[in-house]
Amino acid sequence: MPRYVDDGMTKVTWAVIADKEFPALSELLAGEDIECGLTGDGLNINFSENEVDDAALCEPFDATLPGTFKVSPELTLKRRNKTGGDTDVYWALFNTRGEQGTLVVRRGIDSDTAWAAGQDAETYPGTIGVRRPAATARNQQARFMLTIFGSSEPGLDAIVVAS
Repeated sequence: MPRYVDDGMTKVTWAVIADKEFPALSELLAGEDIECGLTGDGLNINFSENEVDDAALCEPFDATLPGTFKVSPELTLKRRNKTGGDTDVYWALFNTRGEQGTLVVRRGIDSDTAWAAGQDAETYPGTIGVRRPAATARNQQARFMLTIFGSSEPGLDAIVVAS
């Protein structure tokens, strides 16, 4: 059974997507690839599920059923030194709290490989929260965290389509 290591095998793009199940190649190419701005552990897609009580008085087992769920991707991004005219690209990209878009994740293909029709993807439509600067620390790169609040159910089996 083929397996892959996450190292360099995850592409992450922030884009405006019309159909979360079928993101168009043109939408992905117009988006911003952010995988090189994420720290090594900077992509954390948090799911939480609620449960519905299904216990019956006549049974000794407290049964439950799946209830509602939500997803809130958490990103940890690197800050960039602005000396010499550089831009703090990711800080600027996520500067508008409340802006909506879709976090699109592709796994198992080298991140340097461009998006192409037919590729599998995960889509996480959401709204940007406030940027949270990380605490300072010696021997650590400056970074910030960001939550993308899920605005609709994710497309976990999305397929990239030609545009």
